[in-house]
Amino acid sequence: MTQNPPPPSPGDAPRIHLRLLGISDLHAHLRGHDYDTGRALPAAGLTRLATLIRAARAEAANCLLFDNGDTLQGTALGDWAAAGEGGGAPHPMIDALNRLGVDAAVPGNHDFNYGLPFLQAAAAAAAYPLVCANVATRQGTAPQEDETLLPPWTLLERDLADSTGRIRRLRIGVTGAVPPQIMDWDRRILAGREPTRRPSTGRRRAGRPRPSRSPRSARAPGTSCM
Repeated sequence: MTQNPPPPSPGDAPRIHLRLLGISDLHAHLRGHDYDTGRALPAAGLTRLATLIRAARAEAANCLLFDNGDTLQGTALGDWAAAGEGGGAPHPMIDALNRLGVDAAVPGNHDFNYGLPFLQAAAAAAAYPLVCANVATRQGTAPQEDETLLPPWTLLERDLADSTGRIRRLRIGVTGAVPPQIMDWDRRILAGREPTRRPSTGRRRAGRPRPSRSPRSARAPGTSCM
C-alpha cells in the first residue's frame, strides 16, 4: 500500500529552531557599578546583559533564557538584601530576572552562602521555576525517597513556531544540580546535616513537576547534598 501524497522525508519535515540563552555568575551585579569603589562599570551588570539579551531574542523566533546561579551573592547589594534591608520585597536580582523573563534557573554554590531560609525566600519570589535535583531537606532510605529543598526538575510548555510558521506546543525538561562541595565550602551554615550523595543519584521529588512558579519551600530541620 502506498500513501498519496507520500509523507515528507525527514529532510523535508518542519523543524523547530530554538535558541537557548544562558547567564551565570551575576554575583549580585545588578547595574554596571563597582559597589566597592563607587565607580561605573559600563560593560558589567545585569542591566548591560539585558540589552544583549534583547538583541539576541530579536534574532530568533524561539528563544529560552536560563540563569545558571551564583546570582544572589557577591556585592554590597547582595549583603544588603541578605540583611533583610529590603523590607520583605523580592531580592533585587530575583525581581530583575522576573522582569527579564527568565524561563528557569538553578542555584549556584554561592547562593547558599547566606543560609537556607534566605535562599528559600528568594526562590519563593521567583516568577520562574528554580530547580535543584541534589540538595535534600530529608534523606530517605533511597534517593527517590528524599525530600528536596527545591523541585528537582520542571517541565516548560511553550508554543513555538516551526520552520513553516505553524505554532506547535513543545515540552522542555529542565533540571540542575549544585556541587556537592557546598557541604565543605559552607560548613559553618550547613554542618551537622545528612551525608552527601553524588548528583547522578538524584531522583524526582514526589508529586508533579512545577509548571511555572516556584512554591514556597517548607523549612525542614537539616539539609544534605546528594
